[in-house]
Amino acid sequence: MFQNPKPVGKFSKRYLDSLTPPSERQEIRSPGENGFSVRISTTGAISFYYLYRHQGAKGRLQIGPYPDMKLATARGLYETAHENRLANRWPLLPESEAQPEPEPVDPPAPGKTVAKMWRAYLKEKVRERKHYCKSQKPPLPSSR
Repeated sequence: MFQNPKPVGKFSKRYLDSLTPPSERQEIRSPGENGFSVRISTTGAISFYYLYRHQGAKGRLQIGPYPDMKLATARGLYETAHENRLANRWPLLPESEAQPEPEPVDPPAPGKTVAKMWRAYLKEKVRERKHYCKSQKPPLPSSR
C-alpha cells in the first residue's frame, strides 16, 4: 500500500502539490496545527478538514477542496473553527463560510417505481404521438 510522506512542518503549497493518489484513502494531519488535516482520495482529490472532539465524540468538518480553496484561506477557516470549538460556539464556521449543503433530492412518491414511472411516461408519449398523427392528415391524391 502506497502512503504519502508525512510533512516535516506545517502544510505548504509545495507539499500539497507533491501529494500523489494513494492506493487507499489517506488522511494526513498538519504537525503543530491541532486537527488541521487533508484527505487524499484514490483519485487524487485533496480536501481540507478540521478534526476535533466534542463531548468525547470525534467530529470532522470539511473546510473545502484543494486547489479550489487556497491553503491560506483553509488555514484561516481552520483557525476560526478551532477557536469557536474551544469557546464552545456552534456552528464552528459561520454559514457564509461553511460549505454549501447539497440540494435536497425529492423522494419519489410512495409506491412509484422506475418501471411504473417509465410506463406512465411511454403512455403519455404514445398518446401525444397518436394525437399528432390524427391532426396531420395525409394529402388526398389528385384525381387526374
